[in-house]
Amino acid sequence: MKMDLKEICKALHLAYIADRFEEVTYETKEQFLRDVLVLELSFRQKAKQARLIKKAKFRELKWLKDYEWSDQIHWPTTTSKEELCDLRFLEQKQNVLL
Repeated sequence: MKMDLKEICKALHLAYIADRFEEVTYETKEQFLRDVLVLELSFRQKAKQARLIKKAKFRELKWLKDYEWSDQIHWPTTTSKEELCDLRFLEQKQNVLL
C-alpha cells in the first residue's frame, strides 16, 4: 500500500509540511527534520493567531501608530504613554482600554 505524502501528512495532522517541505534546505537528516517541524510549528502558530483574532470578532483593527494623542488624555499615575507603546502591560498581564 503506497500512500501519497499529502495523505500521510493529513493522517498525522501535519497540515503544512506537504506543501512547504521543499523550501527547507537539506544538510543532514536531523537538521532537515528539525527545520521541517519548526516550519510546521510556525505555520500552526500563525493559523492559531488568525483563528483567535477571527473568534474575537473585533469590529475593526486599531493600531497605536494611528491613535491621536491629545492633551485631553489623562494617564493614571501607574502608567505612561511610553509604557503603553512599549506594551509593558502585556508583561504584567494587564488590560488596557482607550
